[in-house]
Amino acid sequence: MLAVPLIELHAETFSHAIARGTTLVWWWAPSCSPSRAFHRICGAAAARHPHIVFASVDTDHEPALAAAMHIRALPTLMVFLDHTAVFSHAGFHVAETLDALIHAVGRLEVRRRTHGSRLHRSYDA
Repeated sequence: MLAVPLIELHAETFSHAIARGTTLVWWWAPSCSPSRAFHRICGAAAARHPHIVFASVDTDHEPALAAAMHIRALPTLMVFLDHTAVFSHAGFHVAETLDALIHAVGRLEVRRRTHGSRLHRSYDA
């Protein structure tokens, strides 16, 4: 399966990109080997999950945005659901873990639609 290019986010585009739906944001730097390896995994996941926006932020080019989002280690993966951060984890993820996360967020999204606009935390994922 071919990888899909990730949308590159910048300080000016970040808020709009995470405003609606599910957005997976991968924080990385070119000098970080795990970040470069995770790029391929994210691109392949984007091809498998076209209903999700897959985006990246190069922390070397956007240090103020990374600081504002409390990014302390790379790579960091965050998931936003309608502008709300529902997941954040620093470290490398394998494809299977990423797919499981995407399915868990999908269940959260359904629960949110079913029970109103308030996010409900669930630990059964």
